[in-house]
Amino acid sequence: MKWINLLFVSGIFLFIISCGGQKPLTPTVTGPSVTIPNVADAFSTVTTDPNGDNIRYRFDWGNGTMSDWSDALASGSAYTMTFTYTNRGQYYVKAQAKDQTGKTSDWSEFHKVICGLGMVMWTMPVDDDFDCECNSTPAIDDQGNIYVGCIEGHVHSYTANGSQRWRFTASYEVISSPVIASDGTIYACDRDGNVYALNSSNGTQIWSVNTGASDIIATPAIGRQDEIYINTADGLYAINNSGQIMWNIPDIDGASSVAIDASNNLYVGSSDGYLYSLDTAGNTRWRYTVGSEIVSSPAITSDGKVCFGVDDGYFYILNSDSTLFRHTQIGTSITASPVIGSDSTIYITTDDGQLTKFSISGAELWSFNTDGAFLSSPAISRYTNVTEDIIYFKASWGKKKLQADEDSLYMIRADGIEYAAGAIVQNSPDVITSSPMVGSDGTIYIGGGIDGDTDEGGLFALAGRGTLAGSRWPLFRQNQKNTGRSQ
Repeated sequence: MKWINLLFVSGIFLFIISCGGQKPLTPTVTGPSVTIPNVADAFSTVTTDPNGDNIRYRFDWGNGTMSDWSDALASGSAYTMTFTYTNRGQYYVKAQAKDQTGKTSDWSEFHKVICGLGMVMWTMPVDDDFDCECNSTPAIDDQGNIYVGCIEGHVHSYTANGSQRWRFTASYEVISSPVIASDGTIYACDRDGNVYALNSSNGTQIWSVNTGASDIIATPAIGRQDEIYINTADGLYAINNSGQIMWNIPDIDGASSVAIDASNNLYVGSSDGYLYSLDTAGNTRWRYTVGSEIVSSPAITSDGKVCFGVDDGYFYILNSDSTLFRHTQIGTSITASPVIGSDSTIYITTDDGQLTKFSISGAELWSFNTDGAFLSSPAISRYTNVTEDIIYFKASWGKKKLQADEDSLYMIRADGIEYAAGAIVQNSPDVITSSPMVGSDGTIYIGGGIDGDTDEGGLFALAGRGTLAGSRWPLFRQNQKNTGRSQ
């Protein structure tokens, strides 16, 4: 008789459980990782109920406010809600579910949100035995891994979340930006004239070649056979993908990086005041004199025009046959490289603190003046919520600096209005020359100095939105791999 009573009680217990005794499972939260103050964004949450009950949801926005419970939804149906943060900062969003019997789930894991473009997401970890001031412009591979050189003579690789993958030691300072070949090989140069081919997975050296050059500051361009073209203080070099020097032209030299157009023609500025066009065998197609050193690296428009700045402050646009299309003086000196927006407009910065926008016809549209100097080349992101281009560039000692040793990252709308700003540490006696790089998720990567108090800096990952602008030349070296080549 006892076993019958026990069976009856167990049955009642199982019946209670099956009739709503279990709470909803813990929900998950998805949404943007970066938001902008006073701009609404959508967040979603979803879970299931073991008993198949309808579910209501609520959000905790991480700023002291919580949403009301939603209307009842079927188990497994996602709930989406928009929310607007008004203040810059970091917030941690979580969600909770409640079934129709009033049972509540555990709170979800936090979803981190950074509100404010330009806020620091992470910086390069600094070892006790060296500091890592980064002058080179980062490169990004197809997996989102980042590669950057530093003046202590290393090439570093990091994941998109800031974890170090490897570090390669070169012979001397690495000012030139790393580039990524079609097979994933990393090419890097140091100021001792060495060119290195590195395994992207672990940073081991595949080959190296010493060009004999006294200095390499320019960034290599990668041809369609993964050969590289590199300007140096002692001439222009072509090196094949096995590390053999194919040719050298001593009369073309300097810090201007080579650009390659869609027809495989090379363009490069020289310290002798000429802009050269060559074929891949090193034969000169034409040269155009500007009468002053060219440090600026050329950019190529969709119709084949060649744009570049000159040390005397003039900005030039040449036709592909070397005839002058337009030139105008916009500053005292230009060493940065132009970039091209989604609508084919052209942006270039000057050493005396000015960003200028030109129309496709070469007409000057507007200028944005900083109180800084030694501006980087711009980078252009297409931000969908604003539905226009955002132009990023860095100024040394600009008005956005938070301390005396910090640089400014400016963010300017396509109409010339300042949109947002960020700060980048600079504590080197020399100017940090790194230009911004835009990741596939909109994150902005840029090199800088080291904060002596916090030991933070080197490589900065800053909050950004949108995607890289889909123009012919939206970055210093055309694309995220820094190839310097029109696709």
